[in-house]
Amino acid sequence: MGTTRLPRAQRRRRLLDDAIGLFAKMGPAAATTAVLARRSKVSEPVLYRHFPSKQALLEAVISEVLERVREALRTLRGSDLPAREALERICLGYPELSRRLNAESRIIARALADEPRGRTRRALQEHYRA
Repeated sequence: MGTTRLPRAQRRRRLLDDAIGLFAKMGPAAATTAVLARRSKVSEPVLYRHFPSKQALLEAVISEVLERVREALRTLRGSDLPAREALERICLGYPELSRRLNAESRIIARALADEPRGRTRRALQEHYRA
């Protein structure tokens, strides 16, 4: 029985999801591309075809994680609510949101701790400003 190759977009999505799980567990600094490749059942050259460097992978992970958080907050906030009601919804819903987005929260915290300067930190700072 042979292995079915995934289309490029699906493989990239799977690599990104696997990286999110790995980075949440180990932290971005400790997670190597070799470990991610093994976890994803691909070779490192395949991984590098989708993400040319570990930094590019980290940036893609951070982008995905921040989009998940923004979307969850938009959903929680609702639309067309007065600012006070929107803030109240966010405050009341935040404990459940943080449980649901546990991996994403851990990645953000570890990325901030691991990289005191650089593009990743700037992306996270922009997220918090927004």
